[in-house]
This record gives sequence, C-alpha cells and structure tokens, in this order.
Amino acid sequence: MTATKKQNQPVIIFDFMGVVFTEGMVLSNLLVPMFRPPLSFQEIRGRYRRFVVGDIGSDAFWRGMVPDGPRAERAYLDRFELAEGFEVVLDLKRSHTLAVLSEVPAAWGDYLVRKFELDRIFDVMVLSGHVGVTKPDIRIFQMVLEKLGRDRDYAFIDDNHENLAVASTLGWRTIWMNQPSRFGRSGYTPDMTIRGLGELKGLFLESRPERLA
Repeated sequence: MTATKKQNQPVIIFDFMGVVFTEGMVLSNLLVPMFRPPLSFQEIRGRYRRFVVGDIGSDAFWRGMVPDGPRAERAYLDRFELAEGFEVVLDLKRSHTLAVLSEVPAAWGDYLVRKFELDRIFDVMVLSGHVGVTKPDIRIFQMVLEKLGRDRDYAFIDDNHENLAVASTLGWRTIWMNQPSRFGRSGYTPDMTIRGLGELKGLFLESRPERLA
C-alpha cells in the first residue's frame, strides 16, 4: 500500500482497557483486590493516577503494597486478554488506519504491546504513561491528530462517555462500548453504541457510508 493511500484512509481509534482488552475497570476490578488493608482504595487510586501519567515508575508504584513488585506486576498483566471479536480489527486494518488512545502506565502498555504484537496492527499508539496526559484532557486527543493529520475521517471507540464527549468536539464520530461493569451513561449521547468488537464488522465493513453519518 502506498503512503498516500494510507494517509487518505479513514481512522478508527480504540481505547485499550475495556475495548481492545476485556477489562475496563482495572483499578476497582483488578488492582484493588490484590491488596489488603491497611491500604485504602484512595491510597491505591492516588498512586495509580501518578503511575498512569509517568510521574512514578513500576518500582515506586508497587513499593510497600506487595512483597514482590515485579512478580505481582507480571501476574496482573497476564490476566489481560484480547476482547472477543478482536479478529475483526485485523480485517479493518486492510481499509482503515488504526490507532490506540489509552490511559495506561508506560511499562504496562509496552508489555501488552509486545505480548500481543499490537505494533503490527495499530499504526499509532498514544499512551498516557508516555505522554504525561490522560483522557479526558483534550491535549491527548490532539496528539493523535498531530500524528495522523486533521483532515481525515475519525471514529473513536471508548467505554467512557466523558472521553467520547471530548472526542466529539474535534468532529470525531463516537462509539460507546457498552458492556456489564463499564462506565454508566452521562449527559452525552454517543453517535453509536456497541456491545462487542464483532459489531464493528457491520458498521465499517458491511455498511453503507450513511450508517455512520
């Protein structure tokens, strides 16, 4: 495929947690159950928020929370699985430019990218741990535009309405991943709602263009 043709392709942007990977509520559903009192949810969340923007590294995050940080981190990351229907993403790559926009610590994102060879699938990945900004800060959305160009057709898939609302201000079409345990509804209404990646086939590969308008 020529570089010019690739640059003219429509863009689909995926969140990592809760879209590409099965679990979206990583803090409450995966991390917190690993720790016991006296650590509170607030303490864990505070440390995680620093970790996810790169203010602290893996060693500092796990220190004092578990006896063996590297072992705990590996066990935690190996619980992640690609979401059901991910094979559709491989089909989408033939006709679309694919990107990731996600809140994830740098070390965790890098590990998952290597493990699942995601750099062979996604053309651009903007991860909060590498850029020091998290969603819904509009700056992290603009980083995708800086990499791919503004004069393109964008669709964004996320499990958080607040993030989708910001994306809509940039003219992106928004798709909410609605599954059990995901973030609830807010005042924002996304353009489309899906319950699994498999539904993207009907939206992007089998549909008429007006279905996404």
